[in-house]
Amino acid sequence: MLKISKRLQSIVNLIPESEETVWDICCDHGHIGKSLINRIHQHKTSELKEVIFLDVVPGIMNKINESFKDTDIPIKISILTSDARTQNYKNNSINCFIVAGIGGDLCIEIVNQIFNFLSDHDYVIISVHKNTVKTRQHLKKMELRLYKEILVKENSKYYEMLLIGKRGDSEICEIGEELWEKFEQDHSDYLTEQISFYEKKAEYRTEFKNILQKYKKIKHKNLKS
Repeated sequence: MLKISKRLQSIVNLIPESEETVWDICCDHGHIGKSLINRIHQHKTSELKEVIFLDVVPGIMNKINESFKDTDIPIKISILTSDARTQNYKNNSINCFIVAGIGGDLCIEIVNQIFNFLSDHDYVIISVHKNTVKTRQHLKKMELRLYKEILVKENSKYYEMLLIGKRGDSEICEIGEELWEKFEQDHSDYLTEQISFYEKKAEYRTEFKNILQKYKKIKHKNLKS
């Protein structure tokens, strides 16, 4: 059985059960898509019909293709060597697009392209390594909405994960809102880290002062409770 990291497993757990097609974008080793295929082997009730692996690096895609040779696969798989920023995402399925493991600027470019094909029933999972606030601000401007957001810690690093779409339950907040409803030690440590980061940024650029104050407000609220 394929064993994947806590971060990747958390992404897999966010994928709605109603999805028919999952796009593993910038898929690297393809562990997310492979984990989904393993899940289909174990649970035959899933709606999932296709997993699409997408990356611009031919070597990565060749290795993924080789890994499926002589393997019993219960669903359709597609392996696309393509630039996610220009990919045609059109199909007639209920899609879940996973954009994770990359920087915020590249994520924004990819989501801009996905948005051209996004239906009301599709989902997008976002988890970037940096520029989380900038990414959230852009998603909010696009009028995408939030279904769920979580914080995951792995190897002393923190990852914000968002499940979003056109019909989400709430607005996307630039520093997260649901993110802090479950305030455990990891949340406290991450908040301290973010405050320290934006204190330094705010010394040189005034536009970060507002972000800093919002993080401090979250800290003050949780110190009182």
